[in-house]
Amino acid sequence: GNAVGSATYRRGMSDSLTAGAHAEAQSQGAAAAGVDGAVQVGTLGIVSGSAAVGGDGSGTGWLGGLGFERNGPRVSVYGRGLYASQGFAQLGDSALEVRPKLRAFGGLGLNLMPYGSLQFAYGLQTSWTSPSVETFGLGYSLGFGTLGYLNLFASHTSADDTSNDIFLTWTMPLGERRSASASLQRSFEPGKGDEFEAVASVQQNLPVGTGSGYVAPLSSSD
Repeated sequence: GNAVGSATYRRGMSDSLTAGAHAEAQSQGAAAAGVDGAVQVGTLGIVSGSAAVGGDGSGTGWLGGLGFERNGPRVSVYGRGLYASQGFAQLGDSALEVRPKLRAFGGLGLNLMPYGSLQFAYGLQTSWTSPSVETFGLGYSLGFGTLGYLNLFASHTSADDTSNDIFLTWTMPLGERRSASASLQRSFEPGKGDEFEAVASVQQNLPVGTGSGYVAPLSSSD
């Protein structure tokens, strides 16, 4: 098929400033180029930004983004938004039925110390030719020492059709490289009925250097 090229350069200008540039192109397709940067604002957090121009045979447009991130011992917060004009295009956009307009996401994390951690998440995606998609998420994690840790996540997505999902995962280490996990997932979609799936697996990660690893899963769906 068509040839594709992509290049990224990023450099730490100082202990508090990082800057970068990116360019990509496809023969007989889209091409885009842009810059990005991130700066640490004292003890407040990290502010990031990006800007790009790009297009294909149908026109050219621009993209801009802003973000913020703060990781604290008890409270963490993050957020980022990307807005693209109607003519902006980059690699992969030709495969999309609709091109994105605004993509925004954010979250809040609370460290409950011995009682685990709690996470709130939000995402929004709009496009130029289709309805927006909005997602809310709530997660909870709790560790049990050598018995592993438990993760519970629930999400609600609203678009043309709404859906609700619940994920429950338990993971237990079985040594330096081996672990076992079990997960349950249930999805609720109005008019389509409920879907349920349970998955259990044992996994051994690859070692440093030469060695072997494996994943042995067992899945059941209803």
